Amino acid sequence: MVGVMTALGVSWGYGVGTSQGNLDELRDQARWAEGAGFDSLWVSQIFGLDPIVALAAIGSEFPAFTELGTSVVPLTGRHPMSLAPAALTAQAATGGRFTDSHPPYSSSLGWSVRCPGFEPSGSTIHKSSSPSAMEVNKI
Repeated sequence: MVGVMTALGVSWGYGVGTSQGNLDELRDQARWAEGAGFDSLWVSQIFGLDPIVALAAIGSEFPAFTELGTSVVPLTGRHPMSLAPAALTAQAATGGRFTDSHPPYSSSLGWSVRCPGFEPSGSTIHKSSSPSAMEVNKI
């Protein structure tokens, strides 16, 4: 079914959920999804691995995925000064295929993070041309 939908121009992503306790488990899920013909891989966070760091660590091993992204990552406890560089690092490590599903400009802590090269679209920060810096503004 995945191959048929892809032939029709529909992209299929595989969400690995939150059960990965280590990178080997995530790699196993990614291998399965790649072999099944999925176009992208999505990792959530509730407990366990940090999906941004995990995707940066394994992304280069799975070139068939056109996109590697976070599907649920809580913003509570994440300061913009650490979140933005982590996203930029994942983007570099995955060859520009990383998509971060945080709200584009979160003011929950009174800060706004804008990363040149990342353009907001809906509730997802989508990648564009190569990001080179970040801008943090006090709201």
